[in-house]
Amino acid sequence: MRLSWVSLALIGLAIRQSSAFPASAGSNGQGCDDAKAPLAGRDTDSSGSDFWLGTDILGGGGANGVMNDVGKQIERSGQSPESYGLGPVPGHWPGHQEHHEHKHEHEHEHEHKHEHKHEHEHKHEHEHEHEHEHEHKHKHKHEHEHEHEHEHEHERHHEHDREHGHDHDHEHGGSSHHAGDHHGHHGKCQERDFTPRTRHFDWTLTYGQSAPDGFLKKRILINGQSPGPLIDANEGDTIVVKVRNFLDQGTSIHWHGMFQNSTPFMDGIAGFSQCPIPAGGHLTYRFKIEGQYGSYWYHSHSKMQLTDGLYGGLVVHSKNDPYRKCRDYDDERVFLFNDNYHDFADYIVDQLLSAQGYNGSAAAPSPQSGLINGAGQFDCAAVKRAKTPQPGMPTKCTQLGTPTMDIEPNKKYRFRFINVGSHAQHIISIDNHEMHVIGADGTPVKPHKVHRIPIHNGQRHDVLVDTNVGKEGDSFLLRSSMMTSCFAFVDPLLDPVANLTLQYKRPGSNVRPRPPVPHDWKHKMGSQCQDLKDSELIPAIDTSISPNHNPRSLGIFNSQFGNLQLANGTTLGRFFIDNVTQTNYVNKPYLELTHAGQQINSSTIASLVVPDDLWVADFIINNEDTFLDHPFHLHGTDMHIVARGSGNMTQAQWLALNANGQPQGVNATGLNLVNPLRRDTITVTRSSYVVVRINADLPGTWPMHCHIAMHVAEGLMAVVAIHPKKIQQLPFSQEVLDLCPVSGAALNEIEPA
Repeated sequence: MRLSWVSLALIGLAIRQSSAFPASAGSNGQGCDDAKAPLAGRDTDSSGSDFWLGTDILGGGGANGVMNDVGKQIERSGQSPESYGLGPVPGHWPGHQEHHEHKHEHEHEHEHKHEHKHEHEHKHEHEHEHEHEHEHKHKHKHEHEHEHEHEHEHERHHEHDREHGHDHDHEHGGSSHHAGDHHGHHGKCQERDFTPRTRHFDWTLTYGQSAPDGFLKKRILINGQSPGPLIDANEGDTIVVKVRNFLDQGTSIHWHGMFQNSTPFMDGIAGFSQCPIPAGGHLTYRFKIEGQYGSYWYHSHSKMQLTDGLYGGLVVHSKNDPYRKCRDYDDERVFLFNDNYHDFADYIVDQLLSAQGYNGSAAAPSPQSGLINGAGQFDCAAVKRAKTPQPGMPTKCTQLGTPTMDIEPNKKYRFRFINVGSHAQHIISIDNHEMHVIGADGTPVKPHKVHRIPIHNGQRHDVLVDTNVGKEGDSFLLRSSMMTSCFAFVDPLLDPVANLTLQYKRPGSNVRPRPPVPHDWKHKMGSQCQDLKDSELIPAIDTSISPNHNPRSLGIFNSQFGNLQLANGTTLGRFFIDNVTQTNYVNKPYLELTHAGQQINSSTIASLVVPDDLWVADFIINNEDTFLDHPFHLHGTDMHIVARGSGNMTQAQWLALNANGQPQGVNATGLNLVNPLRRDTITVTRSSYVVVRINADLPGTWPMHCHIAMHVAEGLMAVVAIHPKKIQQLPFSQEVLDLCPVSGAALNEIEPA
């Protein structure tokens, strides 16, 4: 049995347009037995209620408020930057106005005032549910005997006394890092408890009005907040998340980067692994974290809902991580970088897929601002000066100041950078501070010094940062610069740089932070959207691989943008994979079809089948687009990057590279087989190719797609079916199956993934 030959289509443009977001529609979904559930929900484990990765810096503002510069409490309006370690934001936050289309009896009891602190009440509720099954038998990612193998590579980063660390143990999920949890500058660093356990979360999805950059718009909230709660877990943990959908449309939650060993039906993609959770319905996701650790995230994988705020962070700690708290760093922070759109995503995607396009184009539109941990700035005065209608108008706009975060001087921090955006690649830098990259998409790498680091949609990088370039009270800018050179159009009101002020301040200190003096690095990035060089990111744990001579194990993805001609003569701009633009029948999931022994319809999506007798597969991704770069994400596993180059690569060239059993290494084979970098999201630059190799050891029907949300909506997706016969043997979740209709018009419902 041979692998199916496929071609992927990519491209993207960008535009902007002007229109207010559509009014919320009434409920047209089916009810659920939890209709009376509290809208705020509750997190029954402290690890998921907020992002307290630092001290309590609210200054008395409360869990859902902050103090402005004159000490008056102001409301975050459904957005929760303080739960990501952010401090007071100068300015005023417009009031939070909920859009509750589903009028349930107990909604009045929950005004989302306490969603950022309730988890501490349930800190120990599920602690008894330990799970000690650490088989890790299916993944190659790390061998336990190498735990300390590369300590010498980063020993030079231990300049200061580790006795000066925090009591920052995430014992029950790591969320409760308030001032009282720290022992101060002279406290002893307490290591994390890595005991596996089951972590339970209860999430409620609602609409709300919030102004993350000062511009009030409709957003999607989890337990009344966006970004959503942090899941802070250990390798070996079982994650249980009950999602209650009080939106007026279906939804799903994808756990980006999670392998889903034996649970592919929990991957969370409507039309691939499940049918949507209907309006008024619910689904409990349950999966075990096996054989992986690092920085990850979650987001909706339905109709661009992540663009409206349905996302959050997911961090996995492990005793097998070569970089350990208290030994290699003192404390850590999570940073979510986002491009913010003032139009509601429903409107964007509906226009984008129409014959006229969004503002007359099929291009991915330009955002209006950038956000860091859910907070940013927009020039409200510019809206009044604009000569043309602006996206999201009419609405209120309140000028905000630069968000802040307190960090302690003379510490070593692990910063976890995650691009949770829809379109833009972000270039991250910190004034006066060098960064040492130690992680890429969950793969630990040997320390690599940089001044700037590019992160495309879906990607993650962990860096070590020393806070030793100033004294207490000093402040420095952390900059997130969008690569607008990769846009087809740039909104004239967009400031592509989002700033966050890092303030050197110890817990309980009365030192008043001084304003930062901008001092950007002189070195600039190029004009293309591209990753850090693979050769500069050397995995800290060696997983060298052998040449592959089997043509049955090769699939080729050729990608380009093109036009779809309808029967009535209408032309639509779409992305194609082997001349197929993906049509997402959300109520006919590919995984369910494969589980039932059926074949995937090749007219709806380009597919690649890895037979059950193959345990290694190579993919060639040829980006035939001449002016756009694309971040490709593969679900279910990570990818060894064994080659890159300009132009296209053919099957004959691949066979020649792997011929005659040449020795490993970058030599006669032309492939990097000696400890190649592994990632789950890879940027393929314009007019170029990348060759990746996977260990085909996790059965499932895994999406392979560009992570620019607009390109996904326009069909830039393929599916990789690994071991179809083993898929049929997996015990399927009945709750997932029950989401799907068995007959009727709903079976032909089409929505973007």
